[in-house]
Amino acid sequence: MAREGFKALDTNNNGSLSYDEIKVGIDDLAKSQNHTLTDTEWEWIKETGAKIDTKTPGKVDEHEFFLFANAVFKHFKICHLAREEEREEHHERKGCLTHKMTREGFHELDTNNNGSLSYDEIKVGLEELAKSQNHTITDTEWEWIKETGSKIDSKTPGKVDEHEFFLFANAIFEHFGLCHLVDGDDHEDHGDHNCDLSATESAEVFK
Repeated sequence: MAREGFKALDTNNNGSLSYDEIKVGIDDLAKSQNHTLTDTEWEWIKETGAKIDTKTPGKVDEHEFFLFANAVFKHFKICHLAREEEREEHHERKGCLTHKMTREGFHELDTNNNGSLSYDEIKVGLEELAKSQNHTITDTEWEWIKETGSKIDSKTPGKVDEHEFFLFANAIFEHFGLCHLVDGDDHEDHGDHNCDLSATESAEVFK
């Protein structure tokens, strides 16, 4: 969870966020709202961050980032930003998978963290998906998959970006009748989280 937000802010790719990296995200967020943070606001942010970042001070993990982001949204009354983004997400939807769903899948498959997917990385994901459905992909199905992938992966063949993966994943789910697998996953379980934001939504606003 919150992997995408981490990847956006974790500029040195060390698996945790420094205070400087988080500050960049907060500055960008404030700028997007035409707001300049005051010294008092920064003091509150630092104090709140210190209370949350207790395990390894100065190295914020994904769960701590989730808690911190929710605290910031609630304090500055900006929860509506995540809600608006979620509504826009559904308006942009062109298949049974949302951009949010495919982005999470993209980052799980991008094992070398180079920002694109190789055909081998995608093949691993497809095989795991088939295995979860107790299905073995036939030669005919692989042929369809390769042809469909080559039509979509047109910009830099062999390097599938997030948008191409979004189109490809939706084509796969539609063709193989798998949309029922995500029918109940359109919305995250908001539970009792502060501000009612999911971890992914917290990450989205900071990306």
